[in-house]
Amino acid sequence: MKNKRIAILIPIYNESKNIENLVKKISDISKNYEIIFIDDDSKDGTKKILENLSKKHNVSYFIRKNKRGYGSALRFGFEKTRNFDVVVTMDADFSHNPKDIPKLIKEIEKGKDVVIGSRYIGGGKIKNWPLLRRITSKLTNSFVRFFLDTNIKDNSAGYRAYKNKFIKKILGDIKSEGYSIGEEILFLAKKNQAKISEIPVTFLDRTQGKSKAKMIKEAFGLLKMILRLRKRDIRLFLKYCIVGLIGIAINEGSLYFLTENIGLHYLLSGAIAIELSILSNFILNDLWTFKNNRHGHYMKRLLKFNFARMLTAVVNFIFLFGLTYIGINYLISNLVGIVVATLLGFRLSIKWVWKK
Repeated sequence: MKNKRIAILIPIYNESKNIENLVKKISDISKNYEIIFIDDDSKDGTKKILENLSKKHNVSYFIRKNKRGYGSALRFGFEKTRNFDVVVTMDADFSHNPKDIPKLIKEIEKGKDVVIGSRYIGGGKIKNWPLLRRITSKLTNSFVRFFLDTNIKDNSAGYRAYKNKFIKKILGDIKSEGYSIGEEILFLAKKNQAKISEIPVTFLDRTQGKSKAKMIKEAFGLLKMILRLRKRDIRLFLKYCIVGLIGIAINEGSLYFLTENIGLHYLLSGAIAIELSILSNFILNDLWTFKNNRHGHYMKRLLKFNFARMLTAVVNFIFLFGLTYIGINYLISNLVGIVVATLLGFRLSIKWVWKK
């Protein structure tokens, strides 16, 4: 980008084995990039290395005393890069290949506000990760997509480029201290109608030093962040669940009564029980849960809700039949189906039936 100031922002802690080689590789790509390290007072000699690097390369650094956390370091870095046009964030452990920096910046040149180096779109890869870590990452991304409605494949990726106008616009709203800052930024980006794109990158597990991420701590941080951002929707979901519990009581009670007392086949009983719970759920949700979003004609909402619940009923029915078929009690099978259908039903309710 001609005449544009580009910062490569790298939060670090105890990365003495990596930073010298990293600076060399970034500088080989372009000496115009200003490499900015945010160091949380490393204890492995990192400071001395940074001092030497700043004399030979386009490197600056900040030492934060008594501070910890990827998110707070990134926020600090964003404050220090306000005069730049583009900010690229990356890790110091070579999990992010510096050769991808120009690709990220090129997307910014095309008009994007946020560009993500993605592991989970076509062409994206992960190397040297154990199966458990892959599964955890996939589940986390699915969880974030569902609850924050980002529609992004790789929500947790830290390898990104930002148009600094966008960062300055949302910086005051970012609260995350840990790694969940990435997901929070994407939520704010969607909220502010930012232009987002993903490009494929290959993610390599670190070969030098130790990872700073603590899985349980970061999982709680992510959950806390989602609860903070989705307060209103969570209140709605709790109401929806209360209505759902009433529906479960009607569903399970009807299923049991029709099967055990009337003598109907459990599948026929299940179909009738599902329909009874659909009608009761709509009435209660319309009067209570989504009373402030009752737009349009009552019958139109009812038809949309019934159509949505037909879809969730199919899901419910599949679990009822499938789990019972493999030997699980039909009441338990039905309960599992209800839980899955409830999550899908809430999504359809807020996005379609009672859309804001």
